[in-house]
Amino acid sequence: MSVPSVPYGLYFGTSDSSGIVRFNVNGYYGPGDIFITPIPLSVNTKPNYTIEVTSPFADSLTRGSFTQAPLYLKESDSTELLRRSIAMQATHIYNKQQFSQFRSPAITDTLPFYGKPEFRYHLDDYKRFSTMEEVLREYVTPINVLAKGGQLRMSFYDEKYQTVYSDGFLVLLDGVPLFDYNKIFTYNPYKVKKLEVVPRRYIFGSIAFSGIASFETYNSKFDGFELDPNAVAIDYEGLQIQRDFYTPDYSQHKGNIRIPDYRTTLLWQPAILIQKGRTNTIDCFTSDLPGKYKVLIHGISKEGVPYYGENTFEVK
Repeated sequence: MSVPSVPYGLYFGTSDSSGIVRFNVNGYYGPGDIFITPIPLSVNTKPNYTIEVTSPFADSLTRGSFTQAPLYLKESDSTELLRRSIAMQATHIYNKQQFSQFRSPAITDTLPFYGKPEFRYHLDDYKRFSTMEEVLREYVTPINVLAKGGQLRMSFYDEKYQTVYSDGFLVLLDGVPLFDYNKIFTYNPYKVKKLEVVPRRYIFGSIAFSGIASFETYNSKFDGFELDPNAVAIDYEGLQIQRDFYTPDYSQHKGNIRIPDYRTTLLWQPAILIQKGRTNTIDCFTSDLPGKYKVLIHGISKEGVPYYGENTFEVK
């Protein structure tokens, strides 16, 4: 399974007796694309299987024990519901971008699974060639290009052990394996930003490769290339990333009076550290909507004691 990103994720798994394959994925956040690629015995192997990806969301209908309490609306609530609906629509019209800001977790390790490669080529540092064959022939010294049977093929030269490997490579494009790796010769080299090469045998789990060539494009999205017909590409939802709660700052200016501020929730802070003997001051600005606002505070001490506070204030 491959997760194109920076850095990309590559995971191998073996099916059990029921045909289930499980992958232990790290650092996959938010919506994205994943690629499931079976490893063929050879490029001529015909598939006799189908691949289905389990949904990341729980299916409550199959649980049997999930029940939803009925919701009854009173006619007296219609005025307030209409007011909230108009406020929500105005917020999405005038401040949609501010309310759709997310914060991805900081990446501390940007190295791929093979660590630091022995050879790294930033293609912009060299003369640009129009074919991948020329790129590999001209300055990628650990990879040799051969013409056999009217087709281009590659081999790896291990200078340390004076060995030439002619098969069993792992060729990646944005982290997606190309098991018919000689197809890389048909790819547009102008889309490739970087090439990393490990020119000797590498063992990854229960699989051994004769060498690794990892091509990375400028957008790291694995697009513009024909996917292996046996592979499956799917939009997959990873762990939710943190949304930045938007609250405008009117301390320096009063904002554009032509743009309404119809926020009904003025402030939300999920993590506030309170130290003994110190006073925490939290500021926020009210919106254009008058009425009563409720302040709720939930907390827990180091000893695990829960705390709760509630108050109200009115905006006229």
